[in-house]
Formats: sequence, structure tokens, C-alpha cells
Amino acid sequence: MSKSILVIDTPENCEKCRFSGSDGDVCCLEDKLISEKEYFDKKADWCPIRDLPRRKIFLGLDGASDAMEIRERGRQEGFNACIDEILKGANGNE
Repeated sequence: MSKSILVIDTPENCEKCRFSGSDGDVCCLEDKLISEKEYFDKKADWCPIRDLPRRKIFLGLDGASDAMEIRERGRQEGFNACIDEILKGANGNE
């Protein structure tokens, strides 16, 4: 089965989530009842919506002293490129 990513603004709580049910007491993604505290105060701990990871601080490949450091910096560069690609369509830059 293939995987997908849906990029949305992370809701602060269930009240502001587009996936809470029409009557507001069920999460459409998890088919779970939503408590009043989760609905109004904060996003539930069990919520499947996750924040996108932040970009890694990339120092560039110049000045890397050994193969391990070069590889790690290359991984950081690739990680950041992946995050940029995910956000490209979300920001209307496509």
C-alpha cells in the first residue's frame, strides 16, 4: 500500500479541526469520542495529526573533517530538501 501526506495547518484543538465530526464529539480520523477538554482546550494526545518536523541546521559540506561528518551533513541536506518539497505544494509555490 502506498503512503500519502496531507499538509494542513495543525489545529490547536478538536474544535478547530476539520476532521472532528459534524456534531463535534467524534474524531473522523480515529473514530473516537472527543472529551470536552480535548475539544476546547488542546489537541488530544492520541490525535494522528503530527507537526511537520523542523528543518535541520545545515552547515554545508565545506569544512567537514571526515567521512562520517560528510555523510551526516549530506543526510541533513537531504532531510531539508524533503521538507522543502513537502511544503512546496502547501505554500502554493507549485
